Amino acid sequence: MKTLNIAEARGRFSELVEDVYGGGGPVVVSRYGHPMVMIVPAQVDPPEKPDPFPLRGVPLEIPPDFDEPMDSLWDALSEPAPKRRGSVRRRPR
Repeated sequence: MKTLNIAEARGRFSELVEDVYGGGGPVVVSRYGHPMVMIVPAQVDPPEKPDPFPLRGVPLEIPPDFDEPMDSLWDALSEPAPKRRGSVRRRPR
């Protein structure tokens, strides 16, 4: 493991980053002889792609009366629409 003082690390920072990223190992940066930080390669996990078929394999249950007509829906649709109160004033063109 390399150890550099902060002045050396500042002057060679780009070189240090390339070296660490290329597999040269971590680098310790020290100030007044005391280790302050360690430069190590980032371990970034590749982003997961979302599953385009999230329900694949999920059991699906269709009730036996799935295609039966819904009486309450037809009753609601057969009722006349409620009348509006007042009139809407329109601007002349």
